[in-house]
Amino acid sequence: MRNGSGNREWIDSNVLVHAFHHGSPKHDAAMGVLDRLVRNDRGVIGAQNLAEFSNVLRHKSSEPAGFGKIRQYVQHLKQDFHCFGYTGQTVVFALDLSERHSVHFFDALLAATMFENGIDTIYTENVEDFGKIPGIKAVNPFD
Repeated sequence: MRNGSGNREWIDSNVLVHAFHHGSPKHDAAMGVLDRLVRNDRGVIGAQNLAEFSNVLRHKSSEPAGFGKIRQYVQHLKQDFHCFGYTGQTVVFALDLSERHSVHFFDALLAATMFENGIDTIYTENVEDFGKIPGIKAVNPFD
């Protein structure tokens, strides 16, 4: 796991899912974002994203992946991207963001983790919710 945050860009779980779901019509665009961020050493994911990604691939995908395949994907992501976790204080910060900006708690938790690590840009399909949080630049890589 790498550390450091200068000039980094966060990758949301939905982009990861499209990148690793080869049947997705958004697969190529998602892989393009990941490839660029790996080449520039700017990509960041959160432990929360790895958990969400794993859950979607295992339980919510039209073609559920096995544990071995998901484990392989997660190991690959951990090697290629900076990975940040959160603390109890991050959760308190997220509760404040969620209440103040009327966003889903888990989106606020990602935003709080981003703020704590000096990151202001996230690649996500969920630009509406992340766009409600001042200081966050939400970019839809599929537009």
